Amino acid sequence: MTEHPEPTTLQEWAAGDHEELTGHIETCDRCQSVLESTTSLSRQERTALDRVTSPPPGMIARIGQSILERRDRGSEWEAFAELFGVAWSMFDVLANDPDLEVIDDD
Repeated sequence: MTEHPEPTTLQEWAAGDHEELTGHIETCDRCQSVLESTTSLSRQERTALDRVTSPPPGMIARIGQSILERRDRGSEWEAFAELFGVAWSMFDVLANDPDLEVIDDD
């Protein structure tokens, strides 16, 4: 490739289009730098993302303790089901959070 893609084309590549550019982008420091600067999250977006993806305080310790207790009782499948339930509950909370701002790129 003799020319570098335009920044908008790089953003489209990041979204899954223009797969033919992958080889160039993976080996071109200039394009990687432009791509990083045009796709980086703002501080507000990072804060919002951290808020919705971070577990509540103590949650990991409680889950770990529950798994150990069930393992000691021989209830491995029960522990597995609880972990699946935690993931489903987290999804439900995030999907129904009225304060969660959805960013529409269109």
